[in-house]
Amino acid sequence: MHCLGSHTGNVTTAINFVATLLLFILIGCFSLIYMASGASEVYTGTQFVESLKDRTQTQLMLMNDIVLQNDDFPTDDVILIARHLTIEARNFKTANSSSDAIIDFNHVKHKLRLSANITLTLRHITLVHFREGSISLSPGLDVLLPTKLPNGSDPALLRLEESLIVLPWCYPAIPQAQNIRLFTRPSSLPGTQNVTLRMPQPGCTNDTAARLRQRCWMSAGIYNDFGLIGQDVDRYLFVPNNYTVWLLNTMYGCSAILPEDCIASLGPVGCLYSMLAQSSQAPPSPSAASTPGRIPLVSPVLAGSLAGGAGLLAIVLAAMGLLVWWQRRRRLTADRAVSASGITGGLGPVDDQSMPKAQQDNLSGPGPEFDKSEATDESTNTRMGMPGRDACDI
Repeated sequence: MHCLGSHTGNVTTAINFVATLLLFILIGCFSLIYMASGASEVYTGTQFVESLKDRTQTQLMLMNDIVLQNDDFPTDDVILIARHLTIEARNFKTANSSSDAIIDFNHVKHKLRLSANITLTLRHITLVHFREGSISLSPGLDVLLPTKLPNGSDPALLRLEESLIVLPWCYPAIPQAQNIRLFTRPSSLPGTQNVTLRMPQPGCTNDTAARLRQRCWMSAGIYNDFGLIGQDVDRYLFVPNNYTVWLLNTMYGCSAILPEDCIASLGPVGCLYSMLAQSSQAPPSPSAASTPGRIPLVSPVLAGSLAGGAGLLAIVLAAMGLLVWWQRRRRLTADRAVSASGITGGLGPVDDQSMPKAQQDNLSGPGPEFDKSEATDESTNTRMGMPGRDACDI
């Protein structure tokens, strides 16, 4: 009996040893796969830039909130991203939920360039101060230079997945809904435009110490599937930047709503730039700006950039915006005429006439800013036909 017990104990020890060995082998395999995938943990802006420069890195894991500075880029040399790259955030766990890490782009300009045919994916990222002026009139990121397109090459792709973009200003409900319909989806993207406007925000908080995804916003929605043709503003001209912007399951949060009387007197784009100029203020201290979750909601850098030459810039961009709106408005009218003739196609589910009533209300419901009596096409046609859309307005 003693020998049998000893033998059983030896077998148990051997089994435990083999199980432990297999566990270590399994962990080692996962580690090798992780390293082979090019993943790199990023904790600071400097590490972020160094990882972007490393051509062997195809996946960056953002472990902390970061605020980019010009000093993070040691030289004036442009960093060329010539491989498919994914930047993903570690989820921050809170008492009731999880939240994304923040990249405060701080309106750092023209430090990166995407090669043709390359996809840059931002996943589970909260983007702050990423675009001066209007993202709707100039979709893209300030930090990116235009992509160079050799003959026969395709544009690059900037893809945001399950992320959050913070917008200083948005339009009221009805102009916002009509503005969404004026966008043309890039032909390179499959599917149709699909946006949820003015979604409810249950359980949100006004605590400024809370993570941005947990904050209460003046207005919030989700780009379920939304594509934009990228362009930049160069010397008051809109120029293609040769990369497509694709927003997937990405939330937007608006810090403020443009006043209706301002829109009525200055027009949508003029009102936007006027409000940005008026909100100019001294930049926050570096310590305040870099505290996780405490990124200022209205960008002083954005507003300040419009202050000095604000008058000329606002007038020129407003005129440009109105011209773009007029052209898109004509196209929308033509599309409606084609649709009325029985030919289908075009705007997809962002057109509330093709959606179930619940989705129509989600897209273009009048909301608290307007009486329901204003919600008919006849009474709101002029007011809805505004070129909304912006990284400050949508």
